[in-house]
Formats: sequence, structure tokens, C-alpha cells
Amino acid sequence: MSSPRFDRPAGRRGRTAAAGVAAAVLLGATTGLLAGAAPAAAEPATATGGVEPALASVVSGKLLAEQGAQIATTYGAPGFQAASGDVLVEGKRTSRDRSWVFGGSVVRVPSTTHASPVTALFVGHRVDGRWQVELEGNPGFAALVRSAPAEVVRADERETLARTAAPAAEAAGLGLALPWTRGQAWGSAGVHGDSGTSRPFNAIDFSGGDGRVLAARAGKLYRFCTNARWPLMKLVHDNGWTTGYYHTRNQTSKGEGAQVAAGEYLGQTGNELPCGGSSTGAHVHFTLWQGNRPVSVNGKTIGGWTFYEGSRPYSGYAERNGRRINLPGGGIVNYGADNDTTPSATVRNNGGTVNLRSGPGTSYDVVGTVRDGDVVQIVCTARGDELTGPWGNRNNVWDRLTNGRWISDAFVDTGTNEPVAPACS
Repeated sequence: MSSPRFDRPAGRRGRTAAAGVAAAVLLGATTGLLAGAAPAAAEPATATGGVEPALASVVSGKLLAEQGAQIATTYGAPGFQAASGDVLVEGKRTSRDRSWVFGGSVVRVPSTTHASPVTALFVGHRVDGRWQVELEGNPGFAALVRSAPAEVVRADERETLARTAAPAAEAAGLGLALPWTRGQAWGSAGVHGDSGTSRPFNAIDFSGGDGRVLAARAGKLYRFCTNARWPLMKLVHDNGWTTGYYHTRNQTSKGEGAQVAAGEYLGQTGNELPCGGSSTGAHVHFTLWQGNRPVSVNGKTIGGWTFYEGSRPYSGYAERNGRRINLPGGGIVNYGADNDTTPSATVRNNGGTVNLRSGPGTSYDVVGTVRDGDVVQIVCTARGDELTGPWGNRNNVWDRLTNGRWISDAFVDTGTNEPVAPACS
């Protein structure tokens, strides 16, 4: 009988080329066009090509026209009015004939403002020498997403992106966990707007715990301000809602449009400012959007807690089953999404770590570790190598977790030696 190796987790690598974009164009208000090349995207192989100045101009103008009022409110600086020089337009994928481009646009944040940037994915199609551009959240965007060639918008992305134009109603529930390990407690600086005082109050700052920022719900991953080492990340979810994760570092190396599982690692809390702004104290600036519209978190249930805003920014409280935590404050345990019926259990190894494997047995590669006390979610199970756990228990059940990795059930306290989830197909 073999026994598991309790390895130290390998250090996280910086962002790889898979997380880069093909090119970016910054429209300078007084200095003209500044072009900066970022690492070529490795996913997909056809993701090459820059953003022509003509296309960048159309995207910039459309973003300012459609989101101008929100930008002024969000950025909050006295008298601030965004201009084309504040807009960064980045190409993610370009068709071989260069008539289609999929990318992202973002308005840089003034250095005086603690804000999460206003962003928009876009699709551009050149017809008869003129660019037709649509931004995420609009019906026209959904139409272009569905029409674009697969080298520009992959088949697995189409409906998720199109859904931003018709997001699920709030009454359907958000299906969001808090952006850290389930069962772990973090603190919050309180409910606020993207610039603190701006409306709506669609943002919450979180910090503490192990600092590992995780996906609040499964979704497609996109980055903005990618010339920076650690860009702004956001997830577009299958219900048309999006969540933003600002200030993070040591990010996942997954590429643009990659599928991210609920609870999958995104990055580490930090003070990164790839799109500008300001930050004090390592944290994640977590934001909520419905399509192209910021939505207040007031009365929304996330991670088992219902959050309420206070009479001023950076206040409010979180409530669960009659228990109330005033904000700023700590002790907010992530209980997962309310509609999540995936079984969860606690890792046990007398204070040590337990290996995660690429398959249900010790002959498979070690692809990570979890620590004693971590809470994991079990998607399905399989029979494999029998191991002996920390309390002398012998078990040949292996649990597949939400991130696709496997752990011996001998080191997971499920209350039984039998499988607690269906067999993996």
C-alpha cells in the first residue's frame, strides 16, 4: 500500500504568455497614438494582430458615449470628465483577414481615486472599410458575438458573452460565493461604490485569511490593462452577470476566455493598480455588474451572507440566520453559493498538507496541495488506490473537486467512508 507525499506547495509563477494579449493601443489626449506590445497570446494560436487606430477610435468613442455618466460617477474626482486619452483599447483576437477583432476597453482611473475601472469587452467588424463596433451588454454585441468567426470568438464563449445583453433577473439569485476558500473567515472594509462615495454601492473590499482570491462563480476570464504585470480581472458568468477582481497579484496563468470553475484560484490580494487609482492595504476590490450596468450589493446574498449598505460608504453590515456582523469588521465565513448543492467536507491531516492529484490514485501527478482544515467541494467520486488516513481509516474512494483535481477521501472528513457524491462519468 502506498502512502501520499505531503509536499510543500510550489511557489506560484507570474503571469505567462497565455495570459497576455496580442496588442494594445492607448489613445493619447495630447501625445497622439502610443502603441505597446504585450506577449502574444497562446490561446488560441490564431490570437494575433493589433488594434488599428481607426478601430480604437470607434471603440473609445462608443465607450465614452455609452458609459460617460457612469464613468464620471464611478471615478468621483471633482470635475472629472473622461476623454479619449483616458481610454485603453486592447485587442485579444483578430481574424486572419483582419476584418474582425475581439478585445477589451477600459477607462483609466485617476490616481486620486480608489476605484475599480469601468470596462467593456467589444467586437468590431469592418464592413466596406468602416468599423461596426458593439460593447458587451448590448443586443448588438450579442449579435456580433454570434456572427464572429471561431478564431475571434470561440464557440464555448458565444452564449456566455451574448447573455450579458439579457442577464438573469435579480430574483433568480446570484449564485455567488464569496471570493475566497469556503469555510474560511475574512474581513471587509464595508459596502461602497467603486470610488467609495459613487453610486450604486456595487463594491465590497475584502481581506484576510490566506489572501487567495477565488472565483465567486464559474465563468469566462478576461483581463484589462494587460501591459501591467497583474491586470484587472473579471469573470463573465453564464447568467449574464459579471464580477470584478481588482488589486490582485500572483494571478492564474489561464488565458483570455478560459473557463474558470467556481472556487478556482484567481490571484492573491494586493495593491496592484494596472488601470490606475489608489489602494491602501492588501485586499481585493470585488465588484458586481449585470451586463453593462453596475448593481448595488444592498440586499444581495453572496457566500451565504446578505449584505446591506450603511448610511455612508465603507459601512453597512452582513447578516446570516439572524447573526449580524457590522462593517468594517471580520469573521465573515464563506458558506458558498446559496444554490450550490455540491457536497463539502474538511481536509484532515494533523496540521499537514495533502496532495492533490491529476487522477484518482497515487500514480497520477501531484498538481497541488490543500491544508489541514481547508474546506473542499466534491463534484464526483471514483475508486482508486486505498490509503490510510490520519485517524487510521482505510479508504479507496477518491474525490474529484470543483477545480478538477483529486484527493484521497481518507484525508477528507465527510462523516462516512462511503462516497458522498455520484460516481464520475
